[in-house]
Amino acid sequence: MQERQPGTRRTSGKASAAMASSRSRSSGRMRAALATAVGAEPDAATVHGFLASSPCALVLAQADDLAGEEVAVNLPGTDRERPNWRRKICVPVPELLEAPAARAILGRLAPGRVG
Repeated sequence: MQERQPGTRRTSGKASAAMASSRSRSSGRMRAALATAVGAEPDAATVHGFLASSPCALVLAQADDLAGEEVAVNLPGTDRERPNWRRKICVPVPELLEAPAARAILGRLAPGRVG
């Protein structure tokens, strides 16, 4: 008999399939809500504003987004093709919150999180 990790539950194949199906439907609804709210190709500030207006308890902005970076810092599965996790952002940290992208994103986050 295989030992389970503490805090895990045993589920049947049917239960696992049902959970996966539920997650898929939820993800699809979220994508549809985002597209309806902000359009097909929104900018980072618009997406952050949408998230800020959601019922999420916590909404974060990555330093890369605040700096206006357009290339992801990590792309899984590309350890030899890209300098994953080694690249530096283009804005010095002391100036990060003054960057145009940061001002736009933070300006959209703050009003949605009040209350």
